[in-house]
Amino acid sequence: MKRVFLLVCLLAFAGTAFAGFSIGFNSVEVPWYVEGDGYLATEDMYLLRVGAMASPDFRIEGYLGYAKETFETDPMQTGTVDVTGSGMVFGAGAYYIIPNPANTQLSTGAK
Repeated sequence: MKRVFLLVCLLAFAGTAFAGFSIGFNSVEVPWYVEGDGYLATEDMYLLRVGAMASPDFRIEGYLGYAKETFETDPMQTGTVDVTGSGMVFGAGAYYIIPNPANTQLSTGAK
């Protein structure tokens, strides 16, 4: 945990010291359980987001997230079963920025 905190502080300093870099958190709905009959369970996970301007018109971002969950199922139906799981998410995004004359920006991209 100490290393992660130091990394966040270092990246936050880099974001303020160098123009075009950013760091933050982004809430993303991540699939975490899929069954064969089409059931899909999702989890809202906060991802650490680090971005950089590759050029004035192009931006790249990287995402990292981790979640750990522990819960107990209904003891009346199945008996006492403790379920523990964790998941790690990696991602990347690229955005092309389209400037507008009214001093606004539109960006299009993919994650």
